[in-house]
Amino acid sequence: MKVKTYRKGPGATRKKGTLVLGYCRVSTLEQQSNTSLAAQREAIEAYCKAQGWDLVHCYQDTSSGGNFDRFGISILEQRLNDENLAGVVVSKLDRFSRSILDAWPFINRLTDGGKFLLSIGEGLNSEQPASKMILGLLFTVAEGERDRITERMTEGRNAHLKTTGQKPSGKLPIGYRRDRQGKAVFDEPAATLVRETFRLKNAGKSYRQIAKQVFNDQISHVAVFHIIRNQYYLGEIHWHTGKGNNGGEIIITEAHAPLVSKRLWNLVNGLTHSRKAKKGFVRLDNAAPDRLAASH
Repeated sequence: MKVKTYRKGPGATRKKGTLVLGYCRVSTLEQQSNTSLAAQREAIEAYCKAQGWDLVHCYQDTSSGGNFDRFGISILEQRLNDENLAGVVVSKLDRFSRSILDAWPFINRLTDGGKFLLSIGEGLNSEQPASKMILGLLFTVAEGERDRITERMTEGRNAHLKTTGQKPSGKLPIGYRRDRQGKAVFDEPAATLVRETFRLKNAGKSYRQIAKQVFNDQISHVAVFHIIRNQYYLGEIHWHTGKGNNGGEIIITEAHAPLVSKRLWNLVNGLTHSRKAKKGFVRLDNAAPDRLAASH
């Protein structure tokens, strides 16, 4: 097996004897049994040897690069609390993470702590100005693309909601299920539990008491609070659009059969009258596609 010899690199300014950690990653168990992990380790070892650094340990994960919640990464970050460790060496940036958006907070924590991330393949070292600028540009481009994708998806969901009166996806709250046509219908006996939840709250029971009496503590009192506050049980769909001051809300009434009456919902939520329309709200009475389309 051939091993590259590294004479100089992006970390050449670090003195000999510098203590570093290595990190390797593969995506599947099949790759783990192959030479991928071994090849990464050998590249890291050869690079550190050429720089005169001491490789303390090389951590590894078998996980998707799009998932930054990995065991090896978490242990590695804990080890980096050691002041004697200077940074992390990886064979390629995509071995560390396929998403610069996920990796960026970790890289910032490293540099803020006076440590570095060094990628051999790309010749990038986060403590050097040129490399940090390149990483920053990669982050900016990735963030912009993510925002554009989010915007397009939001526009598509809003259009679907206005023309059909139904959310395009998402889990229905307890008490409802989808029938074969995709419409929300009552899901018994869960729907009965929701009705009992509202009845007991109106009778003065606390969220904790309801969680115990109705759900046998299978859900938390916080979950009971969200059931009480959920306007879906009124037969309405509330859809938030946009962000910040540019945002608004689409409200569709009679989108599906209500589990509780408007009067009961107002009582248990401390409201004595219907909400006034807020700026940015579009209230659509009934969910008939022809009426929704006309309101758009």
